[in-house]
Formats: sequence, structure tokens, C-alpha cells
Amino acid sequence: MERITEKQQVHVRWYEDAKNQTVESLPVFISHIASDYGHDYGTICHAMAAGVIAAATAIDKSPVGGITGFQAGAVMWEFIRNWNFSHNRCGLRIIDYDNFLYPQYSYKYQKNDHLEHLEGHPGRSGPTHRKCR
Repeated sequence: MERITEKQQVHVRWYEDAKNQTVESLPVFISHIASDYGHDYGTICHAMAAGVIAAATAIDKSPVGGITGFQAGAVMWEFIRNWNFSHNRCGLRIIDYDNFLYPQYSYKYQKNDHLEHLEGHPGRSGPTHRKCR
């Protein structure tokens, strides 16, 4: 078992290889990134992420795959909600900070009025106040 660190950049290749996996090759790839290395705190995270990408890619390349970009977004959100935010009641949001570089996207980030319905928002209480899920 080869001990690795992030500094060695071994994980960069895993992400490339993950995008070439099929249902048939997936078990060997997963076994390789999970068992052939002595992981440190960071490399195990890359191994897991590459494994998830490989699994999604393999299913998408299978006869039942061929999902759209919209469906890929749904898969991403299902993973996020079920892996790390299963107790979230009020919703989640990803902010693409690259959009801050372009004035035409400023409308997305001007105010937080969309948060006023949340429990605990400053100035909101009483019967019109909604609780999340």
C-alpha cells in the first residue's frame, strides 16, 4: 500500500479516470482508489469524491443513463441533501461567486428578501410567519 498525500497530486488522475468509468469497470476503480493507497486526511476525501463521480458517470453511460443537465443538477442536490444536509428544513443554495464578476447577474445577489419567511428572521414573528418544512 502506497502512502500518499495531497501534495503528490495523485488524486488529479482519479478525477480524470472517474469520468471514463462504466458499470463493468467501476468495482475495479473503486477498489483501486480505496485500497491501493494509504490515505491521509485530504486524499480520502478525494478518493470518495472521485468514487461518487465514477459511479454517477458509470450509471449515466449505461443503457438506463443519458440524463440531461437538469437531471444532473437534481442528482447533485439529492446527493448533497442525503449525504450531508439530511436534517435541513429551510432549503439550501449554491452561490456561484464567478457571477459576481458580471453586472448582468447582480439581481441575484442584491437583497435577502427571499429569507423573510424563515423562522427567526429579524423583524418577523406572529401568525403570518411560516416555518420551514
